[in-house]
Amino acid sequence: MEATEPELDADSTPAPRRRDDDDALFALWDAHTSRAFDGLLIGSGWQYVFDDRTGQGLYLSDHGVKLSPNEQRAVALSLLIGCDSDMRHNAVDYVNGDISLDDWHQRQWDEIDNEFILLAALGAGGIDKLTDADYETIAGRVTTPELPGTGLADAQARLAAFRDELIAPVPEARQDSPQQQFGAAGSEGQVIRRAGQYSSPGYSLWTTVQRDAHERMAIAAGLELQELNVMDPTVERHCRTGPFTIGCPECSAAGWMTIGQLPDIGLRSCGPADRCHWAFRIAPKAQP
Repeated sequence: MEATEPELDADSTPAPRRRDDDDALFALWDAHTSRAFDGLLIGSGWQYVFDDRTGQGLYLSDHGVKLSPNEQRAVALSLLIGCDSDMRHNAVDYVNGDISLDDWHQRQWDEIDNEFILLAALGAGGIDKLTDADYETIAGRVTTPELPGTGLADAQARLAAFRDELIAPVPEARQDSPQQQFGAAGSEGQVIRRAGQYSSPGYSLWTTVQRDAHERMAIAAGLELQELNVMDPTVERHCRTGPFTIGCPECSAAGWMTIGQLPDIGLRSCGPADRCHWAFRIAPKAQP
């Protein structure tokens, strides 16, 4: 089944839609994750459980394999990197003249749509565990002067702007460039790099749905959960504090907080390039 751009409502937000049985969706999963995880998102050979001693959601296989939180993150990053590569290859086909602008645009949208749903499902504990609230998170919102955009709504708006730039007149400053220019979007290399960046927001979507799922599981178990922001040591040198946004260093310095109190990953100064992740634990009992 081919994904198509969802109809926008009055608020320019794609209506959430369930896609529990979709060959194209799971073909993308199979292409960029280990064969060991083929049934992970549909509960085939795997189950997702909440450890009420540690406060962690874990995938457990029928053969006794446990997929820890760090390993779940590795799976999320593997999918994200694979989608980045797909999007760059699609852009290569476009700049080489092998596919039309319409074909490129549809390929790009299909990849984004599928990637976001898969990463959200990974965070929720499986495709069947995605709630209406999770689908609203996937749908997201467009960027406004007050709030940054999220989810499919923001991706759709940005992709439309990218397409417009590809066919816009080349700026005068670039007309004498030795590199071929693709409208106002720039050179071949710039177009290819930019196309791949559309995979990045899928990571923050995974962390948001994962946190929401943990909060639901803790409430169902009658427990209070805490969260800790963990910075990725390989990229934390890029983390910063902006003049109008909270940075990742401040979120980490806050230590353990009641779940839901810290700003969402991806909505801080680092934006969609943020690679922090959450750690969870059961809130310690108050000392008498």
